[in-house]
Amino acid sequence: MRKLYILFTIIFALAVGANAQTKSKKVQNLERQRQEVLKSLKKTEQQLLSTQNKTKDVKKKINLLKQQVSQRKELIDLITKEINTLQDEANVLVAKIDKLTTEEKEKMLAYAKTVKAMQKRQSSIDRLLFLLSANSFDEGTRRIVYMGSYARAHKKAAQELSQLRDELSSQKVALENTKKTKQKSVQSKEQESKKLLAEEAQLKKEADKLGLQAKDLQKQATDQRKKANQLSKEIQKQIAYEIAEAERKAREAQARAEAARKAGKKVDKKDIRKAETKGGYAMNEEERSVSKSFSRKQGRMMKPCNAPGYIDVPYGKSQDKINSHITRENGGVDIATSAGACAVAVMDGVVSKIFVSSDYNKTIILRHGNYLTVYANLSSVNVSQGSKVKTGQILGKISTNNNKTILHFEVWKERSRQNPLSWINM
Repeated sequence: MRKLYILFTIIFALAVGANAQTKSKKVQNLERQRQEVLKSLKKTEQQLLSTQNKTKDVKKKINLLKQQVSQRKELIDLITKEINTLQDEANVLVAKIDKLTTEEKEKMLAYAKTVKAMQKRQSSIDRLLFLLSANSFDEGTRRIVYMGSYARAHKKAAQELSQLRDELSSQKVALENTKKTKQKSVQSKEQESKKLLAEEAQLKKEADKLGLQAKDLQKQATDQRKKANQLSKEIQKQIAYEIAEAERKAREAQARAEAARKAGKKVDKKDIRKAETKGGYAMNEEERSVSKSFSRKQGRMMKPCNAPGYIDVPYGKSQDKINSHITRENGGVDIATSAGACAVAVMDGVVSKIFVSSDYNKTIILRHGNYLTVYANLSSVNVSQGSKVKTGQILGKISTNNNKTILHFEVWKERSRQNPLSWINM
């Protein structure tokens, strides 16, 4: 019996090692799917972390959070299927163990009977007396066959009982491993459910934030549009005034020329003013030269500030950096630069107008023949109206508001607004 116990212990240990490494194909397949979803989830988490570190685009974060929540739900569904599959397998194993236990009891009873019968005839004397007490040779022969069959039956019963116990032990180990795997899956599901709740809460928070930002940004965009329109009106008003003045000067120059011709005097051509286009700015010879120089420098002009900068808001219509649903419209370009930076003239010209507005602080308009450049949002100016300026000359200090130093810059030709980025080299 001790030998049988030792054999049982060895088989049990081997069964533990074997079953710990084996899982049903269905569970393995579910685990593979779970690992794939976890990889996708990890990738989304990295993208979300990168988005949080590099940009303020709340909408992008919301989309990534939605993707994360969806992946988390898929993961929980897979874990639930895995738990259900493991429970089904556990139920099958329990039923199998119950059946084997019943069979073991039956085998034990049969084995006990053979043991008792064999114990009655343990010695060789008992077996010899059993043979010698036979009434005939044929009966003795039958008794020998009977004793051999009985011994074989005893041996077979012992083997069957041993095999049955081995299988029962193996099934118990498999059930234990299944229960442990299920327990881990349940814990994993609980953890994922907690993460899902946190992600859904974060998603709601970001969605609320987006709603508030959208309102705020929409208001900013509306205010910016009003500011731009107001500045545009001021510029157009100045353009109209200067065109009218140029026309008046052109008429006066024409009258002087007619008077000189009548008097037989030489006409000064430098004084003659002529517009390049109908209704445009009537230029004299010097202004025509400046205008040609300005035109030839297209795309190669210096940037309008004396410090490194970048385009914060481009020309024309553009989507807001924080919320792509918000559209901004800019009549020029907004250049972000460092605090203390100054605006500089991009070309030789004349200061045609300096004015102050509540929206853009101080603004300087330079005339370059029939071209105009506008430098807005200055805290101070270094030039005076009517003075001539050279390329690169400091015009004034750029204002800093809310820790942002922004120069608003525009280019006009006659009454038409131009895209500044097609003129300056940023």
